Amino acid sequence: MLTKSELEEIRRELETSRNPLFIFHDDGDGLCSFLLCYRYVRRGHGELIKRLFTLTEEYDYLVRRHDPDKIFILDVPEVDQEFIDEAKVPIIWIDHHPIQKRKNVKYFNPRFRSPDKNFPVSYICYKALKTHMWIGMMGSVSDYYLPDFKDEFAEKYPDLISKDVKTAGEALYKTKLGELIRILSFSLKGPMYKVRQHISQLLDMDDPRDVEELADKKTIEKYDKIKKLALKQKPEGKFFIYKYEKGLPFLAELSNEFINLFPDKIVIIARESEGEVRASIRSRKYKVLKPIKEIFKQIPGNGGGHEVACGIMIGANDWQMFLYKLRDKF
Repeated sequence: MLTKSELEEIRRELETSRNPLFIFHDDGDGLCSFLLCYRYVRRGHGELIKRLFTLTEEYDYLVRRHDPDKIFILDVPEVDQEFIDEAKVPIIWIDHHPIQKRKNVKYFNPRFRSPDKNFPVSYICYKALKTHMWIGMMGSVSDYYLPDFKDEFAEKYPDLISKDVKTAGEALYKTKLGELIRILSFSLKGPMYKVRQHISQLLDMDDPRDVEELADKKTIEKYDKIKKLALKQKPEGKFFIYKYEKGLPFLAELSNEFINLFPDKIVIIARESEGEVRASIRSRKYKVLKPIKEIFKQIPGNGGGHEVACGIMIGANDWQMFLYKLRDKF
């Protein structure tokens, strides 16, 4: 985890920013990290980047659009040096993915000291800012991490989670809190104008139960339909693989749920659209990121994330070859 002085430095960087730009990952951890930071200073701009593995110089337009005095990058696995160099303003990068070597950036990553532990960025932000515990809790659990303030949260919201809950899996799939986290995650689906509306609503919520206002019955029904179809698929050897073509991209949500069902497998949930396959890959036993990076040196594709939980993009024509090579590595 970060040191006390590092957490204080994050807080100072926020407090001394006049017009911060927050760039954050499009999942529960990234969203809650942004909510915590923005609500702490109540100024600046937020930019959610969908399906982002690497922040490249093509996103320089965000800097030109908002003219920030500082940029806070939250829960983004990789940032190109070119983006950092072109930004020409201080960059504070808070992340928990594998360590990257970059220059001219303040880089806060607990993996420098705890390489094998997952401390979500929303957990780090909560520890630095000590405000809106419910946002820190939802972001942490959404990233499959049960934080050390769980019991304190349970005392305040006993209807959402019990002190008896011992794992992130229990919290996600057996509590009212887990239901709210699913609604939070689903609020990032669909057209960007709708996503921005949801984020705007979240910025003014003061109680985790208010997240239920974002519930969309049709979205939940679509998720449950895809999940029902995926449940008909049987694991093959070390893998559970399910690919669909129609429907919203519930890849991370489905892969998290299915790794809970098949903890000894490598779970791959994929969606094909317009000649491209995007997939979310999870494992409890195997480190999958390094082999995937090696495969993408042989065939076109891109991927990023954690050693045991990552996402990929690949051409539909290369999908079967990717699976063949991945199976060969395990």
